[in-house]
Amino acid sequence: MQVFAVLYFFIGMIVAGLYGILYFRNLTSLMAKLEDKHPDIWVGLGKPSLGFNNKASSSFKLVSFVLKKSVTPYCDLEIAILKRKTRKYFLFYIFLLISSMSIIPIVSVFQ
Repeated sequence: MQVFAVLYFFIGMIVAGLYGILYFRNLTSLMAKLEDKHPDIWVGLGKPSLGFNNKASSSFKLVSFVLKKSVTPYCDLEIAILKRKTRKYFLFYIFLLISSMSIIPIVSVFQ
């Protein structure tokens, strides 16, 4: 049982890492497109970036923007599709991360 749990943990973490890379790649593209095509939305989000000079409030606004299913009326189709992909990758990433990390304590309880 422990071998299965360790295997599940490592495979889950590798797949979660891949989804994390996809998430950050799409998030970077989304921020660049918002900055170029819709600077009013980008400024409204607090000019988010993935660098060191980013504020926690702008990160929270950006994640909230990605997780909202509603599309602002003046966004184009390309941004809507990129936002939907980014939301999907983020949710898969969080799900895989939590499920992979929680398998070890669950297995240790049942032994």
